[in-house]
Amino acid sequence: MEFKDLLKDKDIHGAQVARRLNLDRSTVSAWCTGRSKPRKVMLPRIAAVLGGGVATIEECFDDMRSGASGRAIRPYPLRLVKNKKSKEIDNVHSNGIQR
Repeated sequence: MEFKDLLKDKDIHGAQVARRLNLDRSTVSAWCTGRSKPRKVMLPRIAAVLGGGVATIEECFDDMRSGASGRAIRPYPLRLVKNKKSKEIDNVHSNGIQR
């Protein structure tokens, strides 16, 4: 089960989880979309907010990293950059590393 499905089952929004954990909404959104996962020390706090066990929360994020969601997780989004010298377009990670 993905984290966003768990929130749906518990009938709670990501913004509510963020507020209860004193986090930014974008952090919880990243957990729901699979862009990141919480640190291990956060798992008991998340479980307390959702009223479940730590194992259930951990399982959501273990599934995400193993590719069970079917999405590839890329550490940085790609962006197109025009190469000034060759006037061609290159794929470059947002951190500046050329691909």
